[in-house]
Amino acid sequence: MDDTLRTREDFERYYDTTIVGEIPFIPAEELPEFHVIYFERPKHQAAEGFRSMRTNLQFLNLKGERNIILFTSASPEEGKATIAASLGAALSKMGKKVLLVDADLRKPTLHKMFDVPRRRA
Repeated sequence: MDDTLRTREDFERYYDTTIVGEIPFIPAEELPEFHVIYFERPKHQAAEGFRSMRTNLQFLNLKGERNIILFTSASPEEGKATIAASLGAALSKMGKKVLLVDADLRKPTLHKMFDVPRRRA
């Protein structure tokens, strides 16, 4: 009767999917505010997680030249922009073209991470 997902394998089996990568938890005090951890701390274990995820994405055998990856969550401040920015950075370091779109209309943050002035309509 226990349906708790305790391991990676439990998750993959329950959702009938493959986990592409795992990023270790980064305590807030270690996370540079509005900076891309992949660039700021390239030797951090999280940066290695992004390199691993980048490699695994290559082996997914995605069809076509353009691929879309969506990061979403039910609550604010769960790391969507942090993950998107660092994975984008990892992909760009291997020569891939990356376009990041911050669709958070209430509290956008990607422009701060890349020091881009926010344009108002």
